Amino acid sequence: MPRIVEAWHLDPETSYLHARARGERLYALGTHSELTAIDVGSESAEIAWRHESSPLSVRSFALGEAQLFAVGRMEDRLRLVARDLSSGNPAWDVPIEAKRVGRIFANAKGRIFLAVHQSGRLALEIRSQEDGTLIDTIRLGRRRLMVSRNGAYAWTRDLEGITELQLVTREVRDTHLGANGFMLEVDDGLVLGAGSRVLRLARGKIRWLQDIPSRDLTAIAAAEGLGDEPDVWQPDLGRLVRFGPHVVVPALNGSLHALDLDTGALQWTALSAHYPSAQAVAAPAPISFEGRELHVFPASDEELYLVDDEGGVHARHELPLPFENVAVPMGPTVV
Repeated sequence: MPRIVEAWHLDPETSYLHARARGERLYALGTHSELTAIDVGSESAEIAWRHESSPLSVRSFALGEAQLFAVGRMEDRLRLVARDLSSGNPAWDVPIEAKRVGRIFANAKGRIFLAVHQSGRLALEIRSQEDGTLIDTIRLGRRRLMVSRNGAYAWTRDLEGITELQLVTREVRDTHLGANGFMLEVDDGLVLGAGSRVLRLARGKIRWLQDIPSRDLTAIAAAEGLGDEPDVWQPDLGRLVRFGPHVVVPALNGSLHALDLDTGALQWTALSAHYPSAQAVAAPAPISFEGRELHVFPASDEELYLVDDEGGVHARHELPLPFENVAVPMGPTVV
């Protein structure tokens, strides 16, 4: 029977904002701009290198083929810096002419993509991974940006809808949504949240749309001494995750829903055991264990749940505090 076992603790003095995995190494950004590379094992972990906090205030980074790219502010200027993934040594450093930079993306074809805000508008900067040289700037609408893994498409969205931009042909497709939410790239487009709904978007057309149900927490609240008034939570949705033929959707009310990727049909729902205490929805992590695909679900009740591909819960593990971030899968380990 699979179970969740706490394998190791690392670096308890540092708080981390988010992390990205590459092979058996984890790259993490600390709250004081520390960039840390961690070699992860099944029973231990070691810091491979660390770039300590500096005058460069880092808030976003991406992984290229051989380098880590980070954006931060040094005094009154934004800068884009590159560091060697293996050693952490600096490679190059260039200024960015923008008021602020949002997300940063990198692909396998030597390109870096920056969401920059210039003169009150969102723009996409495309730069070279070799030396940071600016290749192109594309003015965009809406407020949030995501770039496809191959660098062929960019999606921007806001409360009203989403725009798909083909970066070579500059073909544009607009879709009205009427609500905001997370975006997940799939084979031919996106699966995205829109309020309490999840939909699949392909070439500007909605293939399917699924409502995520609310959850009645009245009985759990009464059992835990929190009152016996009706207590129904609407589905405040979190980051979507691909799980084989399903897309998995976590909600702040302690529910995890699996939708069929082709049809959007609800396949199963897993529920947490206790009343929610988190303020934000954590992202779950698919892991591989003994040839099985499982899901580690950090629910909003301060517990981790090990869920199979039919929604069955095999194990639980209590956390010391609410977890409100992204769980990172690394083989049979989740960090």
